[in-house]
Amino acid sequence: NGKFFRRVKVHPDSLTQTVSGAKFIIRLPATTKKRILHIVANGRTVDGLTDRLNFSSIVGGVHESTAISGLKTGDPGTLHGKTAWTDKVMPLLMWSRVEFNGITLNSKKDNVKLLRSVAAIRVTSESYIKNISFTVLNSAKTGFLTPSSPIGTVAIPSTPRPTGDNSLPYDNAWTETVANPVQYIYERN
Repeated sequence: NGKFFRRVKVHPDSLTQTVSGAKFIIRLPATTKKRILHIVANGRTVDGLTDRLNFSSIVGGVHESTAISGLKTGDPGTLHGKTAWTDKVMPLLMWSRVEFNGITLNSKKDNVKLLRSVAAIRVTSESYIKNISFTVLNSAKTGFLTPSSPIGTVAIPSTPRPTGDNSLPYDNAWTETVANPVQYIYERN
């Protein structure tokens, strides 16, 4: 009926790295009814103790579009140092939506496409410029995990999804002064 049912966390022991990505196993009750899974990659810190997304929109009985479209990164708070912003957005937060026409003992989905929430901007320099640093002005402090409509086929959105949040303070979002520095910004902010 399109209502959010529950959040199932993937146990780290059930994750397996493969040549093309990762594989995981979760246990769900068998059913002949259609089931929709929303996969959130890196939604918790590496130690598994803290959410990196605000999951407050994920409550039982809420329609899928409301529950999932509300997934948003937390405010980074006060950033100290040039690598603090990178530490907040990496590893990349990613999302996908998968449909099953019932769940059996042998249900599985292969080659699931994940949509990232952060883009990398890399500045490459010529040989006569050894080290540079840059920032992105008006980059949002927070970003949404999904496109505006997280229902249907997972695809790169063609329109932005503004949050109305304040911009990330540019003086706290500089890259390190190195050759070919990288800056990360939210793609849906």
